[in-house]
Amino acid sequence: AAIFSSMKDPVIEAQITVDREAFKETRLPVELTAADGRVIEARSLPLADGRATFRRNAGDLPDGDCFLTVLGNRFRLRKLPPSRGEVYLDKDGGAYIDGRPFVPFGWYGSALADSPCGNTAQSYMTFATAAEAKDYLDQVQRKNPGLKIVIAPYLKGALFDGAGARQGTLSPEQKTALSAFADAVKTHPAMLAYYMADEPELQQHNPEWYREARELLTEVDPYHPTIMV
Repeated sequence: AAIFSSMKDPVIEAQITVDREAFKETRLPVELTAADGRVIEARSLPLADGRATFRRNAGDLPDGDCFLTVLGNRFRLRKLPPSRGEVYLDKDGGAYIDGRPFVPFGWYGSALADSPCGNTAQSYMTFATAAEAKDYLDQVQRKNPGLKIVIAPYLKGALFDGAGARQGTLSPEQKTALSAFADAVKTHPAMLAYYMADEPELQQHNPEWYREARELLTEVDPYHPTIMV
């Protein structure tokens, strides 16, 4: 889970369920720690029917990783430093850019065409290199300033589109390529999101492959979400 600097009054809320056969106590110890192990807060939560709720203001947390520990299980939270153009989705799927609501309105197709209206374009283009993708975003910005792009993070060719390319798990070569792609475009002002796929279940793709790809992209670039049609 990520906490963005532009969120208004951010709150951490964790709904915790425990096995009452294995844990008989009436209160549940919970600890929130910083990445260096420093304890930020420790609580003893009341349990009702095996459930407890941890809720806390997140605005005063230090930037970086924090961990919520419950019965030896550790859950990562990321408090992100400010980044201009940061995009996040709320729990209802609403988009925000730098803390302001953003309603994507646009088209599928070329973002370099003359656009009488709209603020977003999704292109199905792929690129030979990450540098070529960044150059494309530069062209978009010059042609249509303010237009936001949903971009596919896959390089052109067999690495991502060959037989079986998305049927296993991420290969080391795919991890390297995805990391380099995200690193090249993550600070570009035209970026809105990464486009993962259209209806991958109809193409015999492995859901685990997309889960790994999403986790990797989010690790390199936590400021832009991933989307799938």
